[in-house]
Amino acid sequence: MSKNDWFSVQTAIEGLAMLGCPDVQRYEREPLAQQVTLVGTPDLIAGRPLKGGRSPDDFYIDVVKPSGDHFIREKARAKSGVFVDQLKKAYLDKVDEKIDKYATARKSIMFGMVWAFPEIGEVPDHERKAAQEAALVLAGVVGLDHAPDFEARYRELQSMLAGGDDLLLRVAPLSLDLAFFMWAIKRENNGFGSFLAINARMGSEGCRENPVHRWLLDVADAATKYGVRG
Repeated sequence: MSKNDWFSVQTAIEGLAMLGCPDVQRYEREPLAQQVTLVGTPDLIAGRPLKGGRSPDDFYIDVVKPSGDHFIREKARAKSGVFVDQLKKAYLDKVDEKIDKYATARKSIMFGMVWAFPEIGEVPDHERKAAQEAALVLAGVVGLDHAPDFEARYRELQSMLAGGDDLLLRVAPLSLDLAFFMWAIKRENNGFGSFLAINARMGSEGCRENPVHRWLLDVADAATKYGVRG
């Protein structure tokens, strides 16, 4: 794991812990990976007990920091030149790969995806652009534009992208087979911006014995009661 990857995973851990996700811990390249075998090597696991094997009850979390290479490298760009194809290539294809590996392979929705962006040292412009674009992609995935007060929600999202420390919550019936999708950024001043989207299907799917399931339902209830913004 590279230094940048380590900080990205740490950003995810801190962001999830701030929101109350239970027992978030590293798995890949940790002693735990030798003690309990899972399907593949997710960056993180959460909730206890950990059953191992192909159990659909364990909660996996994987972390990706979109590179923004398509802003600076021709080979990272979609051949079609179509903007939607570029977003799929730069962001969503990797998400589909992770879902196939960690959720579909176990026939389980108990999987969370995090796009994490730590601001450490001199952050190149293309990485800053990727962080902003990724948040907008997530907003599209969860249908933020269909929220009753979507204009206010987008103003809040834009404020966060401009440097504000904020939290956006969204509960939506996602077509993706995962429990949650999170965008997180850790500022140079240790501030935090988070956008957490919870799959509304968690109300009827997943392992209720896992404390992560209960946590997601509690957060979803709060988001529904108090609005998209937390």
